[in-house]
Amino acid sequence: MAYVRMKVDRREFVFGTVAMTALASFGKAAAGRPLVKLGVVSDIHVADDTCRAYRMFVKALEYFRSIEVDGVLIPGDLADLGRTEQLEAVIAAWEKVFPSSRLPNGEKVEKLFVFGNHDDPKMAGSKRNIEWAKEKHGDKWAEHLIACDPKAAWERIIKEPYAPVFAKRVRGFVFIGCHWGHEKEVDAFLKAHETELGLKGGKPFFYAQHPHPLNTVNSAHGAYSWGHDRGDSTRALSRYPNAVAFSGHSHYPLTNDQTIWQGAFTSVGGASTSYLGWLSGRDNGEWPTSERPGPVPVGSRLGQKGCHALVLSVYDDRMVFERRDLEQNAALGPDWVCPLPACIDEASRPYSFAASEARAKVPQFAADAKVTVSTRSAKDRLKRTCDQMVVSFPSARSDGPTGRLIEYEVTVENLHFGFTRIHTQKRVMAAGHVYADESAVKTDECAFALSELPENADIRFVIRPLNAFGHAGRPIMSEVMKRGERK
Repeated sequence: MAYVRMKVDRREFVFGTVAMTALASFGKAAAGRPLVKLGVVSDIHVADDTCRAYRMFVKALEYFRSIEVDGVLIPGDLADLGRTEQLEAVIAAWEKVFPSSRLPNGEKVEKLFVFGNHDDPKMAGSKRNIEWAKEKHGDKWAEHLIACDPKAAWERIIKEPYAPVFAKRVRGFVFIGCHWGHEKEVDAFLKAHETELGLKGGKPFFYAQHPHPLNTVNSAHGAYSWGHDRGDSTRALSRYPNAVAFSGHSHYPLTNDQTIWQGAFTSVGGASTSYLGWLSGRDNGEWPTSERPGPVPVGSRLGQKGCHALVLSVYDDRMVFERRDLEQNAALGPDWVCPLPACIDEASRPYSFAASEARAKVPQFAADAKVTVSTRSAKDRLKRTCDQMVVSFPSARSDGPTGRLIEYEVTVENLHFGFTRIHTQKRVMAAGHVYADESAVKTDECAFALSELPENADIRFVIRPLNAFGHAGRPIMSEVMKRGERK
């Protein structure tokens, strides 16, 4: 473990009184120049300088340049497949936008990067990449995989000292980074440098690692949560209510109200500029084909969409998180505003899941929304052709500034001898939930193989729109029909 000192410009940090003024101003933008401003993107997955991921990364950096950030934080997955050429493309993009790490006005912009699993031995050292490197580079193949010598790759390409866990200062604020696989070392590092770095107190400090700290962001899905570590960082950071952790890995979009969490500390997911991730178990989400050979909705999985970024501005009485859709060049929703000092009582934090859930509205269908049902022959997840019934419906919309539509529950009801029973049920992600403009997608749908439906029975389809916490708006339903009918 090491502490890397970086000499950068500093600005005096003066705290205002939290009292009632900060709480009363919750949700409002702060005026004046922030004490520090950071651009945050995650999981950029740059493969080369021609891919979409590279272009989206450049676009993010250009936006950060336009608002004059003091640093850019990337919590992992810089290179797509752990190749040094890909890390070189990341830095080429950086130098294209920030020559010599400077803004046009000459101010320094700090690189606040850490490695993720795609930069890691388990990915970069896979047989596929080793064979690629040997074939292309012969005896020097090892020089072209980051995992063969992460320290050498970092120092040659990033041009900064490498340590598994490290610290920097940006305008008087402490930033701590932890590279993938070294989360167990964070606790010892914080204890060893607590006094030196001034970690105790009301002034926030910032931490980055690739996986989400366990039981923080996106953890309301319980056993089905994905993308977190084993709890080492959560235990370490829980001693510091002024800690603000950034992570990635899951690619979960910033429209999801669970992408910010406040408990013993503050934790924020960084989404992705490359492609956004979806909840597991959803028919058009991240469900392995070997586990569910069900029918595929039109468009199959919803992957390869979206490009999200954050801007953190810290003032003397609050932190403001701007959520940005870089494809639509628009805000993804209201800013997340957190009163300072950061050690404010845990129960008063506005982005605890309990507070966010209580505040979130439920999405609703328009009053005239109708369900239509059609039939088709299409392939399922195992690429087998099967007859399907396709349920289509107008996209629901949020009923307020929070509580975005995230997904739908689609139920097949069997009207059986005078009573109704559930025959089967699915969840599908809402196609438009990743966009700034909720009207970008007009309709959603869900497909059922005929084999999933009861034969010679009266059925109907019932659709409920859900927010991130699973709260449902008013349902709409199809007409009663038989399997294979169109309505």
